[in-house]
Amino acid sequence: MFFVILFTPFYLHFLGVEAYGLIGFYLTLQGSMNVFEMGLGRACSRELARYSAQGRVAIMPMCNTLRTLEWVYWLEGY
Repeated sequence: MFFVILFTPFYLHFLGVEAYGLIGFYLTLQGSMNVFEMGLGRACSRELARYSAQGRVAIMPMCNTLRTLEWVYWLEGY
């Protein structure tokens, strides 16, 4: 934490205020997406396990669930 405070003037000098602000915004956005993503992997595993217990009847819902969560992960930028 000490180094962040110590090197901030150097970052501002070399990057400029706009670039430093963009980096801060990106890191804030990335941190908030990690909070939203915390339970998504577990939920996906649970749903796919539930569908796999139903047998071949649930292949299409399983594919739809996986495709939907693929889009969610893609939109998050991972």
